[in-house]
Amino acid sequence: MKFALIKEHKSIHETRVLFSPLQLQKIADCYPQHQFIIESSSTRCFSDADYAKLGFTVTKNVNDADIFLGIKEVPEEALIPYKTYFFFSHTTKMQAHNKSYLKCLTEKKITFYDHENLVDSFNKRLVAFGKSAGNIGAYHAIRTYGLKNNLFVLPKPNIFSSVDDLKNEITKYTIPNIKIVVTGTGNVGGGIANFLESIGLKQITPTEFLNAEYTFPTFTQLRKSNYLEHSITKEFCEKDFIKYPYNYESTFLKFVQHADLFIAGHYYHKDMPMLFTKKQMNHHNFKINTVADISCDLNEPIPTCIRASTPEKPIYGYDILTGTETDYKNPNSVAVMAVDNLPGELPEFSSIEFGNQFASKILPLIINNPNHTVLEKACVLKKGMFTKKYKYLEDFILLEHASCVL
Repeated sequence: MKFALIKEHKSIHETRVLFSPLQLQKIADCYPQHQFIIESSSTRCFSDADYAKLGFTVTKNVNDADIFLGIKEVPEEALIPYKTYFFFSHTTKMQAHNKSYLKCLTEKKITFYDHENLVDSFNKRLVAFGKSAGNIGAYHAIRTYGLKNNLFVLPKPNIFSSVDDLKNEITKYTIPNIKIVVTGTGNVGGGIANFLESIGLKQITPTEFLNAEYTFPTFTQLRKSNYLEHSITKEFCEKDFIKYPYNYESTFLKFVQHADLFIAGHYYHKDMPMLFTKKQMNHHNFKINTVADISCDLNEPIPTCIRASTPEKPIYGYDILTGTETDYKNPNSVAVMAVDNLPGELPEFSSIEFGNQFASKILPLIINNPNHTVLEKACVLKKGMFTKKYKYLEDFILLEHASCVL
């Protein structure tokens, strides 16, 4: 087979790649019967020359490849009919803006595997940028809190090369005895917790967070069961919540009375309740003045995320009186960090971390066991036809009349 590392088309700010040159060299040595080529890119974090000097073919025309490996979705006009693609598409949750894209994939007879759906038997993701996002987002959170409260001025993370660099930088400053509430216990949440602990913050239980005061900075990490309950039974059942999220209500308000900083790293389920409302933010007990929204789901389940921010301008203010954007230094504002592509701020580090996962857990299956259940569960389309797991998307795209031309 011939594999192509493809150019990222979606944004000039997207500089990540599936494999670094050194990773690809090791892979090529392991699989000498297969060929690996590189689509030329002027924005990739590793240059064309970095790959070429290791003997890889770098070209603008990769049409003869069999399998195309990328990060973000390939624009409709760049998709090559009848080929096989791996990338993140964010299409399987029936987002309205992606209907035409799904239709295009079907019309071009694409075989498509979504990175997001590469999971093990416990439905745990096998490849993800979540840990990187959690680490970088936690740094951003401390930086934003320091700026909001005139405590210290940390540099932006994108001037550094690794997460260790971020940790070393932040330990040069004194973090006051603030209390941080973190939502999420997956890859993102794990990255957040790891970062905070590594810079000296003590993790405490949710009960301790609500009932004790400390003379040093602390954080608590919440599962959904800590802040969501069934509106009738007052219990939390994961399976029931996934099926009927609209039957649940938030109990998150008990935490806002004690938290100075909120780092959101949870997974958003459509129709889940708002964690808190605009009106509740005006209550005198609402203590949070900084939100680092790593999840970055616009307007829900957190009202402060009114737009995604950028690495160049990562912080904006949310006016609690009007619900509109303002200067984050405004006394009536909550400072919001909502960069929606945090791993892209350390592109080489994030690419290598992701590439290691893909090379060890997924690539051997593609080459040696293409019918493995891991791949089957992630295969959205085979030659333009929705697989059994994703048949529900057929009705979804019928409402979309736009099409793409082969």
